[in-house]
Amino acid sequence: MIRQGLAILQKNWHSILGEVDIIAKTSNGCLVFVEVKSRWGDQESAWDAVDAKKRERQRRLAMAYLKVNKHPLETPLRFDVVLVDLKTNTADHYPAAYLFDREL
Repeated sequence: MIRQGLAILQKNWHSILGEVDIIAKTSNGCLVFVEVKSRWGDQESAWDAVDAKKRERQRRLAMAYLKVNKHPLETPLRFDVVLVDLKTNTADHYPAAYLFDREL
């Protein structure tokens, strides 16, 4: 992620709503909220773990992070997923893996 120009701001950021694995920032000021999922050789089940409920929780956490850290609510946001295969010791990064509507 660092090689892709992301500056890591927080790891394992907690609020009453839950946890964000990684919060980073792009060079143009976009905040990136990263969900990391690990599995033993089954990337499909890792994707399944990032279901609609998990995405909604991440949306709420992102909005809470903006408020707590006094970022403008209009700050550009991106939601990435990193899938870690423990069997092969590899990680795949999926930028902008999903989107959401801020008005929900």
